[in-house]
Amino acid sequence: LLFSALLTAGACLVAFAPSLGWIYVGRLLFGMGSEPLVVAQSAILARWFRGKELALSFGVALTVSRLGTLFTFNSEALIADRHGWRAALWVAAALCGASLLANLAYNMLDKKAEPVLGLGVSESGDEIDWKQVRRGGFSPSFWFVTLLCVTFYSAIFPFTDLSTDFFH
Repeated sequence: LLFSALLTAGACLVAFAPSLGWIYVGRLLFGMGSEPLVVAQSAILARWFRGKELALSFGVALTVSRLGTLFTFNSEALIADRHGWRAALWVAAALCGASLLANLAYNMLDKKAEPVLGLGVSESGDEIDWKQVRRGGFSPSFWFVTLLCVTFYSAIFPFTDLSTDFFH
């Protein structure tokens, strides 16, 4: 819920932003919610599915995500051409709001299902040791993988947005 709320708040701030600085703040909030939300989604799927069903659920979730990206690239420009760029941003914010409402509904249904299905409290996995983070106790391989991910995403995400212009 936290990540959905951050994502929605960021999208609304970008749509409402009176200046470029506020757009940057909104995109920061959006980014702080979007990628962790994908991780939370995977944890939710892992809680409800096992074995082959888990693989299928991951595949369906990834497919829906990529179809959403395709829909966004094709519809936002169309909305902006017909109704202005601000309207396109508000449509995106409304879709994020719908996602937040769906997340709220899921959480209510999940809480009802726990005692009925005997799910119990989901395990949180490894705990973050903040002292280790402050001491710089991560191995060089961790930092290499982190740098690799940042570099990859820094190259791929802008390219997916601009690639159609390159191809034209």
